[in-house]
Amino acid sequence: MIVGQVNLNNILLGPLRSCFLGYWISGRCNGRGIATAAVSQALDVAFRELDLHRVDAFAREDNPASCRVLEKSGFRTVGISRGHIHIDGRWRDDIYFQKLAPWDDGVRLTAC
Repeated sequence: MIVGQVNLNNILLGPLRSCFLGYWISGRCNGRGIATAAVSQALDVAFRELDLHRVDAFAREDNPASCRVLEKSGFRTVGISRGHIHIDGRWRDDIYFQKLAPWDDGVRLTAC
């Protein structure tokens, strides 16, 4: 049974080495840590397999659960994207989050 989806979109290589993270979880499965686990797996792919430097994500201001998923996953709020998404007949703002690749003294951490 599919309970949601996580994806890495608009993957940019070269000097930018970044992407956008998107995800959704069925309402009947909320509150079980599924989104946090899925985001963790996607970040592992982004940073370890794709060797990206940054992952960007957006969450609706009226969706605190999604904001918590990103915060628990180490994302930091960097601003508000005004009129970012058109839902229910009007343009709505989103909170803009970013997470940088793990670094240790300027050296990227690698998997064991």
